[in-house]
Amino acid sequence: MTPEHSQFHPDIVEAYRRLGESAGFGWRDEQVRLSQEIMEALLKGRVLCAEAPTGTGKSLAYLIAAIAVQGIREREGKDVMPIVVATNTVALQAQLFDKDIPVLTRMGFLGSDDMVLAKGRGRYMCLHEAQRIAGHPLRPIQRQEDLFGFGSEELDPRMPAEKRGAERLLGVWRAGAWQGDVDAWDGEPPAIWEAVRSSPETCIGEKCWAYEKACPFYSARRSLAGARIIIANHDMVLVDLKARRNGAEPVFPVSDYMLVIDEAHHLPSKAVEHAKTRIAVRDGLYLARQIAELAEKCAPLTPLSVLVDVTGWYQVLTSRKFTRVIRDLGGWLSNVFPDAGAGPYHRFAECPEDLAVLISEVTRPGWFISLTLKKVAHALGHVAATEPELARKLEVESLSLSAKLEHYLSGLKQFADQDTSVRWVGVETHDRKTQYTICTGPLEGAQVLEPDLFAVISRTVLVSATLRVEGDFSFFARRAGLPSSTRYLALPHIFPYEKSVLHIPRLGMRPPRDPQGYARYTALLAAWLSANIDPREATLVLFTSRQIMEMTRARMAHPLRAQVIAQKPRGHQSQVREHRARIDSGDGSVLFGVATLSEGVDLPGAYCRHVIITRIPFEHPNDPIREAVREHYGSEHFEANIMPEATRKLIQAAGRLIRRETDVGRLTLLDDRLLEIERVGRMLDSLPPFHRIADAAALSA
Repeated sequence: MTPEHSQFHPDIVEAYRRLGESAGFGWRDEQVRLSQEIMEALLKGRVLCAEAPTGTGKSLAYLIAAIAVQGIREREGKDVMPIVVATNTVALQAQLFDKDIPVLTRMGFLGSDDMVLAKGRGRYMCLHEAQRIAGHPLRPIQRQEDLFGFGSEELDPRMPAEKRGAERLLGVWRAGAWQGDVDAWDGEPPAIWEAVRSSPETCIGEKCWAYEKACPFYSARRSLAGARIIIANHDMVLVDLKARRNGAEPVFPVSDYMLVIDEAHHLPSKAVEHAKTRIAVRDGLYLARQIAELAEKCAPLTPLSVLVDVTGWYQVLTSRKFTRVIRDLGGWLSNVFPDAGAGPYHRFAECPEDLAVLISEVTRPGWFISLTLKKVAHALGHVAATEPELARKLEVESLSLSAKLEHYLSGLKQFADQDTSVRWVGVETHDRKTQYTICTGPLEGAQVLEPDLFAVISRTVLVSATLRVEGDFSFFARRAGLPSSTRYLALPHIFPYEKSVLHIPRLGMRPPRDPQGYARYTALLAAWLSANIDPREATLVLFTSRQIMEMTRARMAHPLRAQVIAQKPRGHQSQVREHRARIDSGDGSVLFGVATLSEGVDLPGAYCRHVIITRIPFEHPNDPIREAVREHYGSEHFEANIMPEATRKLIQAAGRLIRRETDVGRLTLLDDRLLEIERVGRMLDSLPPFHRIADAAALSA
């Protein structure tokens, strides 16, 4: 070890030395330091919050740290506690698994079974549901090797589409050509997928014939048990933490784990979304009807009356009282909110007393019905083999209805609870029918993360390229609920940003707040873009509104308008591929996009020479939780929340320009508020150190 490397752990130094010799990776002090800090945090059981700018190599840094931690614990004779690495999305999981991990595996840092890709339950087919939809008996399927084209045979076109889709999936799985993972399906996910994917509401666990060996979900889940490193995503971690809090089956089949959260700036908002509840009042009526229909189906099974440990179970499941109290609840809401004319939602600081009484009148019989359904399901599992197929089918239906009913009742109860931070009633009118939803949510992610994450998993690392605002971690720390003992690390920029230009021209009009100003604003935008975009190169233009994007595109000068590729409402992969193909063929290309293109899109080198941000991405309080946050912070809301979040998003969007050390280009900010409002102009201080100019004449010179 050289003297300059003595500050780092020998295992970390050795890993980077081997990477340099065998894979051509250059030594970067910033990357090695990040590995060192992560290793120390995981070993010492503390929280680390680290900002690592683009180019640091954070993915490799935390993987090397995780490997080093496992090796050190093993040498010390300690149990090998698994490390969960959570990215923001499934796509980023796959990128990590396909790009960085193979390098480490080839060099012998990892064995083939040391690292496992974890996916949510909904990514896997439920064999039981597929059998039910296809009309097959609910019994084991014999898999066969695909020697004779099993699964590729023609299906009767007269067969109902849903049944035909289930038959196709079962056929390909039975032939061994597919393991039931939707991401491994050849082509677009089948239309039937939503109906056959695994879900907690339909899964009967150990009672299913497929549970032990065949079930795609449980087979994948068992593979996690022996893994040293589990590659997951934020959603899975949040579901796992909630399950552990509620005493339910966790996502990760381990008693404890260490945690590395990548793209951590998303975690607070993800936590808020996961904690929201949304209960459609009318769903209770559907459930009551389905439960009564189930009771009618169960009644002919004679032994059931003896086995169910509930007196008058049939009367409980067919009682009209539950339906009546749900109608009373809907009636109260319709009297208070006759239609959606007064707004799509109405917030309550507290649950009105008479509404709380109505909710109690729904939940009291509801919980008893749910308990009865579970006892009916248990009895169905012991019914004599006179009609085993029917009994098994009704058992699954009973458990599914019980789970749905408990979700319904829990949402109503949460609305009435005094500790609930934000509660509102949604009002929607369709075909002259008004529908009501009972909704709740936390004020900020900290209300979820403090008790569920940081109080439970002390060995946690949060890393991202954008965690600070104006050089300060406090905004993120407050939103995430980071403990006071958290260690903070901010690494310097890697890329030579000073070689690229930041241009802030004056458009002549501030972005309008209402649609009345859209016509003039988009005309000015279109004129500026038409005059200043070089049609021979790659340009990315980012908008905060799809409507503004489409209006601007329509007003652009014709020659350039033909070069514009506009992001579609669903996804952006195909537009990015088309953009890249144009550049590869030697043509220019202009890619128009909204928020999802402002982050996570990698267009290095010639694929992006000019990024134009048309508007500072200030959030507007257009939903109940944001309104509640605004009221909670009062006059401090703009400084405490709006400015920091807009600054973070601006940094993310600006980061689309420089993706590699050799990249150079231009970043243009087309928002006059940066020039006219001092506080807004200070946002520029949080951007990387571009060479800054403020007028078109200087740019052309």
